[in-house]
Amino acid sequence: TTVRDSGAHSPGLGSTSSRPSSAYSAFQRTTQLSEVDRVKRAFAKSKLACPLSVLEKALVVPEDRSYAQCVQQLPRPGGGLIPDPILAAKRKAGKGAKGSKGKKGGKKKKK
Repeated sequence: TTVRDSGAHSPGLGSTSSRPSSAYSAFQRTTQLSEVDRVKRAFAKSKLACPLSVLEKALVVPEDRSYAQCVQQLPRPGGGLIPDPILAAKRKAGKGAKGSKGKKGGKKKKK
């Protein structure tokens, strides 16, 4: 029997061991490999060369790690990009120029 956890971190994965049960693992691997095959065929249809090993590394969860361990290693949203110093300088330079334009529009015409 497999011990199931609350599933809060990964829906559909219930094993608390570092490796999922063999039946689920076999199903998951078959599904992932069929996805690799679909992507490979789509690339071939578009005449794009991509080694099968690259697609497998990108799309298949490694067998030596669980899904939860793989997801835990992904970067957090917003944490991966560094601030752009050129954009910051442009924003800083543009702040003073906004107030000097004056009122928009002119005098209203009388009928």
